[in-house]
Amino acid sequence: MNDDKNLISNNGNVDEELLRGFFADSAHMYIADNGFSLRVMRRVQEEMPARGRFWYNLWTAVWMVVCVVSFFVCGGVGVVRRCLGNVADCLSTL
Repeated sequence: MNDDKNLISNNGNVDEELLRGFFADSAHMYIADNGFSLRVMRRVQEEMPARGRFWYNLWTAVWMVVCVVSFFVCGGVGVVRRCLGNVADCLSTL
């Protein structure tokens, strides 16, 4: 009986049915959180205020400038040139 069961369970369909049966009870489980998740979902749907959006955009712009300046200070142009030269050399050998 066990050999037959093992042969059947190696079929992908039976494994999926076993997994669905195992997790069926937890799919509809309710965890008491005193309305926390409902409050979070309501706040997610709210729009960001204009002042918050300004600071978000300013923060993003500052870090973009920092990244670009770091690229040039650390010699990023030379690295890109060498990489492109290596790629060109590889393509020319083909």
